Amino acid sequence: MVPPSRASIVVTPNPDLPTVSGTPPAGGVGEPYSFPFTTTGLPASTVSAPPEDLPPGLTLSPAGVLAGTPTVAGSYAFTVTAANGNGTATEDVVLVIRPRPSLAIGDRSVVEGNSGTRPLVFTVRLSRASTIPVTVRWHTANGTAVAGSDYSAASGVLTFRPGQTTATLTVLVHGDRQKEPTETFHVRLGNPGGASIAAGDAIGHIVNDD
Repeated sequence: MVPPSRASIVVTPNPDLPTVSGTPPAGGVGEPYSFPFTTTGLPASTVSAPPEDLPPGLTLSPAGVLAGTPTVAGSYAFTVTAANGNGTATEDVVLVIRPRPSLAIGDRSVVEGNSGTRPLVFTVRLSRASTIPVTVRWHTANGTAVAGSDYSAASGVLTFRPGQTTATLTVLVHGDRQKEPTETFHVRLGNPGGASIAAGDAIGHIVNDD
């Protein structure tokens, strides 16, 4: 007896039904943001999400582009919906908005030498890379060391390019043949743009070698 043939059934997705997908990367407060969700289906889907669930400063366009400039740090959970008349699709999303990066400067020391000047280089660090330029002003201030005789007073502005996390500044220290204890001066940060200041006062140590 010949066994009956078995027919196979292949189920193919309906190309008219919508889909939506995407994993948006973390953003940062004050940094312009844009992420397009991917949709399929015919006709084209309209994309939406509850505005109250989105990070403050961001909006979701009907075309599925999440964009704007975040204003508040946090972790935000929301549901993205795509609808095209033939059905709906959803995607649950968690988007992290990081606080502004912070700036820190550390202490440094140098042996003063007997004459001329020597550079004392300070490093300023940014806690994380930013997608926008970050700026900070700096200036020297006397401690036990006196500007003009022990070191050259200086000031300026440091700029971190997008992606950059370290920058340096230089103060010139004056050498002499006087026997004296180690002297100090300050380098202070202020007026940051695009960041906060975590540690804004560094001490420069001028070590006597006479």
